Amino acid sequence: MSNSLRALLSLALARGRWDAVAVGAAAAIAAVGISVWARDGAARGRLRRALPWVGWGLAWFALASGTLALVHPLWCPDRTPYGAIGAGVAVAAGLGALRPALVAVLFALRLALLAAAPAPPRSITVAAPASGAFVDFAHLARLQRLMRATRERVADAGPLPRGARVVWRNFPLESVYAFGGSRALQVWGGDSTLRWVRFAEFERNPALDVATIVEYEPDRSRQIARVDPEVMRSFLAADRPMREGDLALALQRLDRADSLQQDPEAASFRAGIAETRAVCLGGLGRLAGAEREARRALSLTANVRDARYDLALIALDRGRTPKALAQLDTPISHHPEDDEGPRAARAGATA
Repeated sequence: MSNSLRALLSLALARGRWDAVAVGAAAAIAAVGISVWARDGAARGRLRRALPWVGWGLAWFALASGTLALVHPLWCPDRTPYGAIGAGVAVAAGLGALRPALVAVLFALRLALLAAAPAPPRSITVAAPASGAFVDFAHLARLQRLMRATRERVADAGPLPRGARVVWRNFPLESVYAFGGSRALQVWGGDSTLRWVRFAEFERNPALDVATIVEYEPDRSRQIARVDPEVMRSFLAADRPMREGDLALALQRLDRADSLQQDPEAASFRAGIAETRAVCLGGLGRLAGAEREARRALSLTANVRDARYDLALIALDRGRTPKALAQLDTPISHHPEDDEGPRAARAGATA
């Protein structure tokens, strides 16, 4: 019930800076109404005549809001408008009977809070808005931007044949449920045989026949890019020679992938090539080239942990400890779940 009341005032489930304003203003309106009721006999009479409407509205609100308990804790404020009808009737009838001006003041407060509510996100953020809700306006706007951009990039690949697979890669957190499995892709193509494939599945089996690959770009103005499947296969093919120590062959395959990639907006993919190339060059003792590639990766996107690690190791090798520590602190803070290597390097640098 309290969550429904917050939604009526355009307040997020998570506590925010406008809470005190909303509560204070609502309390002031209530205090004025109580004062009028206590001092004005005519107002009390009008309120008694309005009580059936007040009771009807409150009952409507309570019953409509009570059904929302089934979605707790996945709170969805978009479910509250139906109950808001009853709350609006009750409040308008009660305050209007006491002083019509109080309804106007409450209406102005409601408009002000609506205007102060967060605007739709201008980009597809990596993480969902921290509003406390499973779905609200900000969440929906983010997902709609993602869906539209993804549909446009898939369409760029041309008509999909029956049974085609499309790979998604590095999509933002808490977003893929919006595609309804493969249903969105099937609706876009008008073909129930189309389906999404997670990148992990394609990575395990690069020979899998896929039409195209779409990836999320957190740092670009066009946030969904395309990667050709054959280009990705060349990139993945560099992994085995790297593990076997054949770094020259790995570099050849990385160079081929880089040269074949057509969509310039696929910055995350290009950064992945660059940081992997930096690892190979570093292993061959070509530190200048490794540093160049690591910096290239960082110029494409900030989300390249290994590139910073490579720069730190190069700085340590050159005796530049402060620069090395600065590079190590970022992967440690951004990837605490996988920071064993950077922490060990940092400990060695400060020993």
